[in-house]
Amino acid sequence: MNVNTESYKIIPTPKFKPQDTFGRPAGMTRSRKIIYAQKAMENQFNRLCCQIRLSNYKQERAENQKEERRAKR
Repeated sequence: MNVNTESYKIIPTPKFKPQDTFGRPAGMTRSRKIIYAQKAMENQFNRLCCQIRLSNYKQERAENQKEERRAKR
């Protein structure tokens, strides 16, 4: 049984994100990149802090529950 395959053009996805620098000075574009990078780092740091706080809360709550159970006995 022959499988009839059609040839099609594969469009490669670009590995870089083109910058929209049209009409902007180079220094402004560079500073925007720095600002975006700083914001991304702050977001990542805030997410990490949130996870740490959540895990600490869970651990403290588990310890408190253990102590309460022991006190009831």
